[in-house]
Amino acid sequence: MKQLWSTIKRRVAKKRRSAPIASPKRTAYLNHKEAARALLVPMLEAEALRIGVTYGRVSIKDTKRSWGSCSAKGNLNFHYKLQFLPLHLTRYVVVHELCHRKHLNHSAAFWTEVALWCEDVSGCRRELRHIERHIGMSREKLMAYRDQQQKAEDATSIAPA
Repeated sequence: MKQLWSTIKRRVAKKRRSAPIASPKRTAYLNHKEAARALLVPMLEAEALRIGVTYGRVSIKDTKRSWGSCSAKGNLNFHYKLQFLPLHLTRYVVVHELCHRKHLNHSAAFWTEVALWCEDVSGCRRELRHIERHIGMSREKLMAYRDQQQKAEDATSIAPA
């Protein structure tokens, strides 16, 4: 009887170990992760060369709050949804994190460094805050916002002076 019970327990445990079904959010992350890497890595290489810094490992994550982060070891983490932002904001986040390689804080010296490499720091920060507060992190909403910004930019560049 004891042997029968342990066999049943093993079978039940084996059934429980099967792979969990991926959530739609996780599936979206996995589907877009490599596209984000393909966009960010060349941008990182170019900006790091321009700024004159090195970096360690690059990770693409699905974080809750931040667009990017830099560790003391020089490893960089980026949110996969950066690819759905307008390009100037993606570039700003990349420059911001690379400047942390020189100043691992948000001191005045850090912001001076960011301003050297990014034209409109306060405008980019304001726009990112607007996106976070009013648009949210929904992939579809970010893409719609990016497309709307692109159309507005195209309309101003085509309009006669």
